[in-house]
Amino acid sequence: MGVLNIKDICGAPRVAAVAWGCEDLSEQLGSLTNRHASTNEYLDVFKHARITTLMAAKAHGVMAIDGAYTNISDTDGLAKETKEALAMGFDGKLSLAPKQINVIHDSFVPTLQEIESAR
Repeated sequence: MGVLNIKDICGAPRVAAVAWGCEDLSEQLGSLTNRHASTNEYLDVFKHARITTLMAAKAHGVMAIDGAYTNISDTDGLAKETKEALAMGFDGKLSLAPKQINVIHDSFVPTLQEIESAR
């Protein structure tokens, strides 16, 4: 219901940020997996939920937080997905383990060039 009602959730008073949970959605749908085995990319239904969450959040002026990357040992995959989330417009990313935090921070911290450009 969260995906189907995300625009109402984002428009509710006092909502400052929203995140989407791929694993929770996968369980609710009864799906066998949420990613393509060969590419590690989300299956289309999960891409839809991710993008819908982002679009609703931005339309209502609330922060959009990307879901967690569950393969804790795959820091390269986490970095790739986090950079993709930043490029899409997400404001942050959930983490499952302390060792993921630096990878996420490295992607979301602006470079000196970006800071100068913003000034």
